[in-house]
Amino acid sequence: MKRYLFSAIGKTDPIKNNRDGAILHIIRNYKPDCICLYMTKEIMEYQEKDIASNGGIDRYTYSFGEMIKKIGKKIEICYEKDYEMSNPHKYNVFYKKFSEMINDIEKKAKDDCGDDYEILLNVSSGTPAQKDTLQLIATLGNEHYKAIQVSKPEAIPDNEGNNGGIETELPKPVGKTPDNEENYGDIKTKWEKNLDNNKDKYENRCSESNAEDFIGLAVIKENVKLLINSYDYYSAYELLGSIKCDNHLKEMVCAAMNRLEINLNKFNKNFTDEEKKIFMVDIQDENDRKSIEYLLTLNIRIKKG
Repeated sequence: MKRYLFSAIGKTDPIKNNRDGAILHIIRNYKPDCICLYMTKEIMEYQEKDIASNGGIDRYTYSFGEMIKKIGKKIEICYEKDYEMSNPHKYNVFYKKFSEMINDIEKKAKDDCGDDYEILLNVSSGTPAQKDTLQLIATLGNEHYKAIQVSKPEAIPDNEGNNGGIETELPKPVGKTPDNEENYGDIKTKWEKNLDNNKDKYENRCSESNAEDFIGLAVIKENVKLLINSYDYYSAYELLGSIKCDNHLKEMVCAAMNRLEINLNKFNKNFTDEEKKIFMVDIQDENDRKSIEYLLTLNIRIKKG
């Protein structure tokens, strides 16, 4: 069987804090035959600055090349460089783009080996929009598609050369950030210090992302949106309790519940002063405020029938 990996390059690739980034970890464990890596304009700018700081060495080519040597397998790698993609956080731009690229990969796979292939989609690298799009494509795709998730490693003690996590950003532009030396670094040294190369410290962090879980989560999110748009904050709050989500989102829905009950004391505890300026008319008098809130609440009750 031949394996084909498609992945966006994200801000924790290829190596961060002495551990594999998601792409490198998938290569290590699945040993794909072909890899297609998608690069946005932002990632390419980081790459150019990185090359300038490392004597012309490309961190991606170098680290992937070292991994290929380590696993002892010939792997074909291509880079899809999207010079026009300047906003990688917009969800609506990636589905068509990624679907076309992956369809081309599937055509190649069928030409190479008939039906004996797997298409691995990395759902742990890139922006949330990129990762969710790949998860959706895997969910809607055929049995050859597999969404691969790479979990974060356990924190490593400082005395082992790690700062305790994997959340370091990609290298910042040289000269703009005083503390960017650790983020850039020498990629050769980073490869040598990569603890995943040490059998005693290595653990396989790859898993297949469950399509049913993804669909269920997507349905819950859509239902929460519908409930909020219909002013049913109570049901939205209960539904949010069934999934992992940003605590501030729950606080905002809770604030909406309190506001609907004209419980302004509790409402004020949920929102910052800046947020209150966005959501509320600037009225200082407390009695006037209660009157306005009462009228707004009546308006919602009329809309709800």
